[in-house]
Amino acid sequence: MTVNPLPCVAQTIKDAPGLDWIYVYWSDVEPGKGHVTITCYGSAWCAYFGGMPGDTIRQFFQRADTSYLVTKLGITPQLKQTKQHANYLAKIIDAVKASLAEKQEDAA
Repeated sequence: MTVNPLPCVAQTIKDAPGLDWIYVYWSDVEPGKGHVTITCYGSAWCAYFGGMPGDTIRQFFQRADTSYLVTKLGITPQLKQTKQHANYLAKIIDAVKASLAEKQEDAA
């Protein structure tokens, strides 16, 4: 078995309207390939994106459509496939995307 460290960027999103703290873990495997894990209030969603044309995982996530990300991240056993829970995940994704946009504005 070979074990290699993989760089990860972690962020906490506080004060998103109507949500508990959100924790996001970004990991770029190589250009155009990466993982994201999002946790909020005891639930977690994760996905691998392997077809991002040269983007980092954060760049891709920021420009991707929220409904696509909801489908890709999926629904956990705790959050069944209902419209209410899909809307909850969409709200979390929108908060993550807003934090990325805000961080980008701060860097400019």
